[in-house]
Amino acid sequence: MYGADRVAHGRLLVDGADHTAIVRDPPIAGTSRRLAAILATDVAGYSRLMGEDEEGTLARLQAHRRDLLDPKIAEYRGRIVKTTGDGLLVEFGSVVDAVRCAAIAPSLQ
Repeated sequence: MYGADRVAHGRLLVDGADHTAIVRDPPIAGTSRRLAAILATDVAGYSRLMGEDEEGTLARLQAHRRDLLDPKIAEYRGRIVKTTGDGLLVEFGSVVDAVRCAAIAPSLQ
């Protein structure tokens, strides 16, 4: 439910009932808005892998990003916003590009 009251002409549906909320605050001078799709990823079993072989796990993760993930993110016009050890936050200008990029991730193992 969070957000519908923050989006102009946002729609809030609760149990099938339409509760439309409209933001009446004027835009803040000098700001702009844009839509983006955010993809959050992480490595399943990363802690276990690090416990078994820290150096090898880091080397494989770096190679995997360099050779597989980064090129696919670029192919789908994504931008890495943040890295967190085994995770990534990636911004896409299109939901379609984000979903297509996410759909290929399991096949990159």
